[in-house]
Order: sequence, then structure tokens, then C-alpha cells
Amino acid sequence: MTTYEPYATQCAFARALSLRLRDLRQDSGLTQEEVAERAGMASNTYQRYERGISKKGKPANPTLSSLISIAYVFDVDVRELLVVEYDSSERNAAEPSPAKHEEELPPTRP
Repeated sequence: MTTYEPYATQCAFARALSLRLRDLRQDSGLTQEEVAERAGMASNTYQRYERGISKKGKPANPTLSSLISIAYVFDVDVRELLVVEYDSSERNAAEPSPAKHEEELPPTRP
């Protein structure tokens, strides 16, 4: 039986989200400050999300309203920010990779 360690999973998802945010921002040609302003948040808050690290070295943990605002800025569905590919049998994987295309999304559970 695989041991589930929530902190390792949180770190992996924060890292995957940070990479996704950076890619979206660079593709849109915006600066971190511009994204933050359009999303209605402080620039240092958005920068923490893009780094994947919050205060005191903990994984970034954006609120749902922040994620919705950021998704609106990038004109993507908020689910695109949350979906990452990973092997659920290895929940302690260091870095799941963000799903880039709809066909790469994991199947939904019944």
C-alpha cells in the first residue's frame, strides 16, 4: 500500500501550477505585474503563485477566487489551471507535468 503524504502532493501541485502560470503569462506577453493588476491582486501575491512557494517556504495555496481571476486574465477555464498529469499510484512524485491539451487530460472518474 502506498503511503500518502499530503505535503509532498501539495508541493508537486504547487510546482505544476507555477509552471503553468508562467507559460500562460509568457505566451500572453504580459508581465507578472500586469497579470496581478488585471486579476485584482497584489503583484507579490501573483509572484508567489508563479514561484510555487508561499511564505516561509510552504507551497503556494491560491484561493479559488484567485484562480478564477487568473483564469479570466488568461482566457482559460479555471480547470486548466488545476489539471496536472500524475500517476495516482505514486502520489509522492516530485513534479507532475501540466496537461497541455485536452486529449492529455486524465479520464474522469464515474
